[in-house]
Amino acid sequence: MTKGWTGESSRHAMARMGIKTGTKKVSTYKMPKQKVSKIKRNLLGSYSDSDAYDANKEQITERLKEEGVSPEDLDAEVERQLQDEDYSWVWEDFVENLTYDLRKKNPKGYWKVEGQSLDWRGNSGSKYFEATTGQEFVDAIAPNTQDYSIDVFDAKGSNLNAKIYHHDVPMGSNYQIYKVSEKEYNKEMGDDL
Repeated sequence: MTKGWTGESSRHAMARMGIKTGTKKVSTYKMPKQKVSKIKRNLLGSYSDSDAYDANKEQITERLKEEGVSPEDLDAEVERQLQDEDYSWVWEDFVENLTYDLRKKNPKGYWKVEGQSLDWRGNSGSKYFEATTGQEFVDAIAPNTQDYSIDVFDAKGSNLNAKIYHHDVPMGSNYQIYKVSEKEYNKEMGDDL
């Protein structure tokens, strides 16, 4: 017999919740048709160390095959060239493109971020920050770790959504980022004059 959440048998757990059990035929509940709204998510930018590495590995492998490197030497030569490769251009492109999009959406750069599932305990939180460049933006919302992947999405109006994946939250932390006025930012930061 299968077990319920509390360790008791499923039949007893169901009876405790008021669900009748027994040998009677169980009828299935037919879900009413619901209108499903599609969430429009336009990806503004994405960065992942592993994606950059994998894409570069694929390019190097194809180039070496075209150059006639023997199959026996191929893996070792690919790894040697990957170690010599500089991936900083991938990050720089991501940050540069994000800077462009941020300045279009919010030239003054005042933001509020609300995050869910921020760590392994599922904590949530919010904060105000100022960012006019992609680097400042990512520094404000990213976790204090060097190994993460980030996706930034366009949202309604001047707002953004982001998802960040890292070792504590492999399924990703969700962020909603809102444009705020300078007055609201100063009030929240204690600079209200």
